[in-house]
Amino acid sequence: ADPTRALGQEDTMVASAAYKCHKPLLLAINKNDVTTPEDAATHEQFYREQLGDRLKAAFHISAQNPASYQDLLTAMKETLPVGPFLYPEDLLTDSKERDIAAELIRQVILETLYEEVPHSVAVTVENWKENRGGCTISASLHVERKSQKGILIGKGGESIKKIRIGAE
Repeated sequence: ADPTRALGQEDTMVASAAYKCHKPLLLAINKNDVTTPEDAATHEQFYREQLGDRLKAAFHISAQNPASYQDLLTAMKETLPVGPFLYPEDLLTDSKERDIAAELIRQVILETLYEEVPHSVAVTVENWKENRGGCTISASLHVERKSQKGILIGKGGESIKKIRIGAE
C-alpha cells in the first residue's frame, strides 16, 4: 500500500483480488519514511477491513531502508508453503541471457538518469559476441519521445558513456 496517495478504486481492486485468493495475506505499507503515521494507519485500517482474518500481519516499511523490511521477509519465508522445485536445482533462472543483459542495461539507465528518463525506456540486445574475457554486447535503447533521446545521449555523449561504463 502507498499511503502517500489517497485510497481509491485501485486499492479496492487489489484488496478484492487478494481476498479472492483464499490464502494467508501479508500487507506491506511502503514509504514509511515519507508519510504521516495517520495516513499509514488509515491505509492499514482500510486493508484490515477489506481482508478480514485472511490478513495475518501488516508491516510498515521503507524500500529505502533494508532494516525496515526484514520482519516482512521473515514473515514471507514463514508463510510461503514449501513445495517441489519447479526447475532443476542448479538452474538459477529460466530467463535468456539476452533478456537479463537488456534488463541490467535498463537498470543502469534508470539509476544513472533516475529523474530525467521515464520508466518506459526499453532495451533490445542486437548483438552478443562471447570472447575469452566475457562478452561484447550491442544494444539499442528505445524511448517514447525524441526529447528523451537527447537525455540518454547527454551533452557530448556524457550520459551514454556513463551508461556504457555502468553496464560493463
